[in-house]
This record gives sequence, C-alpha cells and structure tokens, in this order.
Amino acid sequence: MVRERFSGSILAAQNLKSGSAEELKRLLKPIEQFGFPIIGLLSDGQHSIRLAMSELWSDIPYQ
Repeated sequence: MVRERFSGSILAAQNLKSGSAEELKRLLKPIEQFGFPIIGLLSDGQHSIRLAMSELWSDIPYQ
C-alpha cells in the first residue's frame, strides 16, 4: 500500500506475488504521475522496498 502521508489518502495498493524490487518499482513508478511532490520516503525497512525506492528516487530522503 502506498499512502500520501499528510492526508492519509491511499495512492496505490496491490497484492504482490514476490515483493521483489522490480515488482515494487512497477507499483511505485506511476505515483509520480499524480503530481504530488515526493519529499520523503518511509517504509518498514524491507530490503526490496529500500532497493526499489533508491532506484526510483535516489535523491529523496528515506527513513
């Protein structure tokens, strides 16, 4: 699930078969088209999530 943090709106949700970085990138990439400024990234720290985020948005702070 991808959520916009200030409003709590769900931007994307999908059951992923493997949770691989490539599968996650396919879920995350369209988020840019919503026009929200991406000013920070937050996750539970799963390696594949961190990898996908760093490949898509390497210049955005991650926590």
